[in-house]
Amino acid sequence: MDGFQVVEQIQQHPQHKDIPIIFVTARDDEASIQKAFDIGGVDYLTKPFLKAELLARVKTQIRMLGLVRHLEQLFMMSSAAFTIAGVFLNWGRSCTSWAVSSWNLP
Repeated sequence: MDGFQVVEQIQQHPQHKDIPIIFVTARDDEASIQKAFDIGGVDYLTKPFLKAELLARVKTQIRMLGLVRHLEQLFMMSSAAFTIAGVFLNWGRSCTSWAVSSWNLP
């Protein structure tokens, strides 16, 4: 089983599909690099590499994952706010319709 197959196995499990995958490999051909990104890799590092470079790339992915989660939370909060606003808007329309029909206004 090669690294590509391992990633494909990881991607099949819903609880693991959002894990950022950084390929660390000796393969430096364009086809391998393209395949790595096509199957879900977020970064690609060829050997030999500097330890500091690998750590920087890992830290970047951790930071990006945190930002994505933060944005998801903001989206959920804004969605909830829009839902609440929609409820009040519909209530307001209902009240207006009731008032117009009750008072026989044109």
